[in-house]
Amino acid sequence: MTENCDHRVLGGFQCVDAITKSSIVDPLKVSSSQLLLRANRSGVYAVWDAPGLRKYMSFDPLLPWPSPTPFEIAIEDPTWFYLPRRGNIQVPQPLPANRAAPAPPFTVSTDQPIVYGPQPVTLYRGPSADIAPNWAVVRASVTSNGNPPVRLPWAVLQVLSGAPPLSGASPMATGVADWNGEALLAVPGLGLQVSSSSGGPVTETTTLATVQVWFDPTILSQPPGWVPNPDDILQNLSSSSWKTATAAIQFGPGQTVFVPLTVPI
Repeated sequence: MTENCDHRVLGGFQCVDAITKSSIVDPLKVSSSQLLLRANRSGVYAVWDAPGLRKYMSFDPLLPWPSPTPFEIAIEDPTWFYLPRRGNIQVPQPLPANRAAPAPPFTVSTDQPIVYGPQPVTLYRGPSADIAPNWAVVRASVTSNGNPPVRLPWAVLQVLSGAPPLSGASPMATGVADWNGEALLAVPGLGLQVSSSSGGPVTETTTLATVQVWFDPTILSQPPGWVPNPDDILQNLSSSSWKTATAAIQFGPGQTVFVPLTVPI
C-alpha cells in the first residue's frame, strides 16, 4: 500500500560558481544552526524546516504566508576548490503575487522584481583552483601597508573595466582572498578589443582594467577558523568602514597577471 504525503518546502537555494555562473553540483558541506536543509541531485538545497514555520509546510490555502526572514547558512568545500563562506537566505521565500498562475517550486525576493527559482549563493574559487586555458586571469596578493606588511585575509576584490578613477563601472570579475591574502579572479570569453589609438592595429589583444580591493579591518580581530560573508562588503561597497586600494592592469585571453595590492590600515 502506498501512502501519499504532501510536504511544502519553505524555500531553496543553490551554490553558483563566481566565474562561470553555473550551478555547483559537487558535494558541499552546507549547514545552518536553525534550518533543516536537504539537497537534491541538481545541487538545490531545500529548506525542510525552520523555527516557527512548521505549520506552513502543509498545503493550507487559507493560511497567510509569512514575510521572509534572513537565516544564516555556512558552506564549505571539502576539496578546497571553493573558499568557505557564510551567507543569508530568505525563509520562507515569497509566493507569487498571482497564486493561480503556474510557478516553479521556489521564489526569491530581492530589490529587483521577484525571480522564480532557487536563491543563488555565489562561491569563490581559491587560488589553487583550476582555470581554463583561454581565461583572462588575475592573481592578487593583498597586504597591509605596515612595517612589516601583514597579509590581509578575506578581502573582496573586483576587476573593473577601464583605468582609475572609476565611477559606476560594472565588474568584469569578483573574487575573495583566502586566509593568506591570496585571490584568484578570472574573466571567461574576453575577446579582442577595439584599439583606442588612432594609428597601428585596429584591435588589441589586451584590455585596460582596474583591480580594486575592499578590506574590513575588524576581520583581523576575528578568532581562528572564522569564515566571512562576502556579501557584507559587496552589498555596501561605498561604506567608509572598508579600507580600499586599486591597481591598473592590462590583461587578455590566456594571460595571467600578478597584482600586489597594498591596503592602508
